[in-house]
Amino acid sequence: MINFIHNPKTGGRAIYDSFKGKINYMGHAYDSHTAEPTYMVFRNPYERLRSAYDWVIGGGNGSRRDIEEKNLLLSVGRKSLDLLLFPHNYNKLIHFIPQCRYISQNCTLIPYSNDIVSRFSEVTGLTPTKDTEERYNTVEKSFQGEWYTHDDIRYLVDRVYYEDFKIWLELTKQYG
Repeated sequence: MINFIHNPKTGGRAIYDSFKGKINYMGHAYDSHTAEPTYMVFRNPYERLRSAYDWVIGGGNGSRRDIEEKNLLLSVGRKSLDLLLFPHNYNKLIHFIPQCRYISQNCTLIPYSNDIVSRFSEVTGLTPTKDTEERYNTVEKSFQGEWYTHDDIRYLVDRVYYEDFKIWLELTKQYG
């Protein structure tokens, strides 16, 4: 079995469902320090931010944590961007933690794609446990609301996701 860290908003649920029993699912294990071989999906920071925002504002999966995250975003608005500058706030905004915080030692990064189950299978050599590819083909959504403006996104990427963007650029060079 291989270790899999579920970096939020990168298709982790599809990986979990498709490779159940074949992966050691480590959940949202940011700041993990495992030295064992680990896989993680990495997504373009702009797309991930948009997906996280839409997910959280839409209530996520309805869990207490997702509802609390939504209420926090709605209550502080633009100021919530600043919350992400301080790691002690990460437990409040789990879907917005910079991806680089999830990378453990000996971690193989897999670039996100709309057919993430196929890509994960190709990179790891694992075969999905059931036919889930079609179910998990995704279409990127546009922002659902006015909370972020283009300048806000630049501010967030520049201040919080700078390392993520550097890693994403390297991955796109590697995988094309």
